Amino acid sequence: MISDYLNKIVCGDSEQLLNELPNDSINLIITSPPYFGCRVYGNETMGREENPLDYVSNIVEFTNKLKRVLHKQGSFYLNVGDVYFGTKGFSRNKGRYARKTDIHYKEHKIVKPDGKYLQYKQLLMIPERIAMGMQEKGWLLRNKIVWEKPNPVPSYSPDRRYPVYEHIFHFVKSRKYFFDLEIAKKLNNHRDIYRNGIEPFGEHQASFPISLIKPLILTTSKEDDIVLDPFMGSGTTAVAALETKRNYIGFEINDEFCTIANNRIREAKSFESKIPFLYYRVAENVFCKAFSAENLSRDDLAYDARKGNLGIGLKTFIDKGSNLEKVAEFNAFSNQLRSLQGKSLAIKLSELRNARILFANRTYGIDNGIYHCVARGEKALNIFETIYDLIDTENIRNVISKVASITFEDGKNDYSFNFSKTTLYKRFVAPQNTISVDIDILDDPLELILQLDKQKGLVATKFEIPGVDFVTLPLYSLKESTTNKKVVSQKSGLNQWNAGGRKRDVGEVYIPIPIQIHKRYPDFFPDRETPFNLHIPTGEVLNAKVCQENGKALMTNPNRALSDWLLRKVLSLKEGELLTYEKLSTLGIDSVRISKIDRRNFKIDFTKLDNYEVFINKKN
Repeated sequence: MISDYLNKIVCGDSEQLLNELPNDSINLIITSPPYFGCRVYGNETMGREENPLDYVSNIVEFTNKLKRVLHKQGSFYLNVGDVYFGTKGFSRNKGRYARKTDIHYKEHKIVKPDGKYLQYKQLLMIPERIAMGMQEKGWLLRNKIVWEKPNPVPSYSPDRRYPVYEHIFHFVKSRKYFFDLEIAKKLNNHRDIYRNGIEPFGEHQASFPISLIKPLILTTSKEDDIVLDPFMGSGTTAVAALETKRNYIGFEINDEFCTIANNRIREAKSFESKIPFLYYRVAENVFCKAFSAENLSRDDLAYDARKGNLGIGLKTFIDKGSNLEKVAEFNAFSNQLRSLQGKSLAIKLSELRNARILFANRTYGIDNGIYHCVARGEKALNIFETIYDLIDTENIRNVISKVASITFEDGKNDYSFNFSKTTLYKRFVAPQNTISVDIDILDDPLELILQLDKQKGLVATKFEIPGVDFVTLPLYSLKESTTNKKVVSQKSGLNQWNAGGRKRDVGEVYIPIPIQIHKRYPDFFPDRETPFNLHIPTGEVLNAKVCQENGKALMTNPNRALSDWLLRKVLSLKEGELLTYEKLSTLGIDSVRISKIDRRNFKIDFTKLDNYEVFINKKN
């Protein structure tokens, strides 16, 4: 019975234990078997073969047993490292690079070189041979993921480059399998190169990092699915499964690692069970409702809320005393940022961050900012506030460049930038005078919700309907570009004042309304030339209308009112200065959201990069 193994780590030989699992019972398999000649974990024979080709054959045959238990819509992620054929058939490290398991290498008998495949210093291409062997057995290979390690285990050799990556093969057993691309995109996990450092756990020096495993679980399984790791090691796959609300089954041949893994899981369960869960979107909504603040979090702008002239960043995180938390993403600048190093990179990041804060200040009339932080501790919420300030570009110091990141300070705060995620983090340190609110952890919160529903009746959340409650309009055009890149037209739209033909006022501008908007949502805007009120983020109201041929323009009356607000005040453009897409992308926006209050009143706000494409391509 599979229930005998569910959410357990069983100590024993995985090849034998697999026989106890039913056919098609596992939704996802993630594992890394012992590498050839590199580790000795217990009394296993896998990885201790005399010939590396026998090792390849044994792994392929083992995956056939996994194929039997994998569901037809399931996935299998296999991580296998490569080795060089050396004096004993594998590479060994000496001196300060020596490993504790090196003593076992002398006991590993290896076939003699054959002058062909088996030659000294030969990279054996073991992962590729296993993958091709599995294909011959009927497996479908969907991805060959490159796991780049910024902190690889040292492998010194004076006549070759250091190996810094391994492969993770994504196999399936049928063409129709579960994969959630949208979640992958949200996690920035939709490309086939991952950068994650190794995270040794105890005596297990080759354990997966949880940050590598969790996206695989989230994209190729569903909540309550079963995740199997037949070489569980220190328990990383099990912990990742728990954190993503999946079940797990683990097999491990080494008694010591079984103990380590089970202790680790118990600690994870105990810690998580004492930490209040607070979804960050809920925290944002509760704050805004409690303090009658305007919620700005929808479009990923610099601030999450506004109260009068005060901008507020809302953060919720597990209380570690000192936390690095995301404050900005710069995906549009990834190539440019990769070309910079050291202090130059730190200054550029600071300038980009500051530009977005100042843009939000101008847009919403903000004079000062704070961070309101809810740190989730053991059965408590610890609440504190700290200054939301610009980065002091004149005082950048203590710049430390690493393979995967760069850290720096400005005399007030510590920052870290992750290259692979193009994300800037700021360190939040809880002060001594935090407000602590005791929290009871409910065994069954759903039961309480059901009781409240019976007593009072729960009010369903009103979801905004695209095309009925709002539309998104681009501030750019594709018409003048031969490279299919976004551009802001130099002679129309927000640069209409620069068009030829007649003398034009420098305030003559409009926001383009693509024809697709009118075709798909013909009743959203009032009829052409019909005046309506356009509420801007500061609360002021502009007189607006849809005009020009085919209703292609959203304009104000007087026309200069739109340019005075959008171009001069918000975007800080001088009269006669062209708006460019580069200017918009620096600020992290390239479109606006028009929300309908009623037939005569609409609200305009800015939205983040690519939101128009998301809106127009969404199936309503």
